[in-house]
Amino acid sequence: METISQVLREFNVILTSLRASTHSDRVTLRLDCAPWAWRVDQVAAESCAPGESSLLGDDSIPQRDLATVQYIERTGTVLVQPDVTSTFVRPPAVLVTHYHVKAQMLGPILRRGQLMGWISVHDTHSVHAWDDLEVGALERAIVEIHHVLDEYV
Repeated sequence: METISQVLREFNVILTSLRASTHSDRVTLRLDCAPWAWRVDQVAAESCAPGESSLLGDDSIPQRDLATVQYIERTGTVLVQPDVTSTFVRPPAVLVTHYHVKAQMLGPILRRGQLMGWISVHDTHSVHAWDDLEVGALERAIVEIHHVLDEYV
């Protein structure tokens, strides 16, 4: 049990730093990780700005059926959506209507060639022209998540 607590602490540090670096409102990590009974339909770790709604505990969206998730699984690359209302890969309606996401980035966590999970970065206040530094921050966070997984899984 202590191992899971340590992993979550490390994930939270990574996600909080990413949220600050991207000037975003919410950052989530979803993982399929059998040793800890985690699955992508629930958020494993999250960092939210004060007053921001959390996605923790919401498993109402079948994540792997989403066009955004299928895109990062197919391409293995970061999906950058400066305006979720005008993008070629549609996010789920509930993300926009209930969680008020205006812009997002998704970064794949690939292990052994398979999509194990992803990091989502959300801006809920306005469209967001994610710049190269912010995309780079997401890419570094993915590497940091891999380091934690390499150490504990």
